[in-house]
Amino acid sequence: MVLYGYDKYLTLLGWDESTWENGWESPEEAPETEGLYWNDMTEEQQAAATELCYFEYLWDGYPITDW
Repeated sequence: MVLYGYDKYLTLLGWDESTWENGWESPEEAPETEGLYWNDMTEEQQAAATELCYFEYLWDGYPITDW
């Protein structure tokens, strides 16, 4: 992730090396953005997600048939 510069986008989404390498054991340990819908994220978080190839329907988990 660092090699390609994705770490800065993941950091904006609340991830760090520990969560990326080890995950989390309880929902309380998950990055805050994991529980947010697209429209609940800041513009900065949305931009970071976009750099990681996410967009609203994908982030929010809409079925592909609804795109």
